[in-house]
Amino acid sequence: MRQKVRSRVRTPTEDDITQAILDDACLVGFGATRRGLLIFLNIANCKGDIGTVFLDAHAVGHLVAVLKALAPESLKTPTPPVLEGADGDPSAQTGFLPDASV
Repeated sequence: MRQKVRSRVRTPTEDDITQAILDDACLVGFGATRRGLLIFLNIANCKGDIGTVFLDAHAVGHLVAVLKALAPESLKTPTPPVLEGADGDPSAQTGFLPDASV
């Protein structure tokens, strides 16, 4: 059950950043599909683990706003290719899982 939003999400602390680096928690690929007004997003990390989250229109706006604020130069560079679903399939994929043999 969702809670009412009462405060902002804190920014990562130095400990959070250190732990993310130790955990090798980089993101390397994304797969998404739309169901009605929601976008369901699979997020893959460097270890090959995949987590699924979903975003409504407000969450998409917040995510885009944070990325624009912290990485505005990325808006000026070519984006990686996106494989979109065929024949009206509301899906998209970009990035790759790591090679398990490495």
